[in-house]
Amino acid sequence: MNIKKLLIVVLALVLSSVDAMGSRVPEWYPEEWQDPNLPIIENMPQMPALEGYKEDLDGKKLRKLQKTYTVALGTKVNVFIPLEVMTDIDIEATIIGNQIAQIPFDIELNRTPEKKNYYSVKYSKNELDIDDDGEIDTFIYSSKYINDRVSKDNYVKIFGEKISRDGVHKKKVYVTIEVGE
Repeated sequence: MNIKKLLIVVLALVLSSVDAMGSRVPEWYPEEWQDPNLPIIENMPQMPALEGYKEDLDGKKLRKLQKTYTVALGTKVNVFIPLEVMTDIDIEATIIGNQIAQIPFDIELNRTPEKKNYYSVKYSKNELDIDDDGEIDTFIYSSKYINDRVSKDNYVKIFGEKISRDGVHKKKVYVTIEVGE
């Protein structure tokens, strides 16, 4: 919602600056720009006094504008880029028998968090049943807060004694960044 508001403000500023630039009139303009077909209004001079006129190189009369305005527009925009997870994490492991495997992995963000102990990693599931037998056998662990661009203290722990089916098992877990408490 904030991005929509920001885009609307930027668009309004751009359109107003384009309008201000488009309304500029040159300081001198030729006499033939005046339309001779316009009706002459009584009690109103058709042209101002001749003292404001100058001639260009071709001998055409030019008139200096009496009033000109310059509009300057200053713009200051505060852009906020949210933290995002930049890496896809693929964990491949071979578990034999009742083996307990602890597999470390890294999470890379698009930038370093500006506040310490404020952002945390959120998984769609922390506990998984990798072989779909009804018993939780895989756990995902991370530190409470993420303070660096690359978080290295994350790991997956797989308990081989709880896996009942042989074969290749795949699960998809989504990782997001959450504002801490």
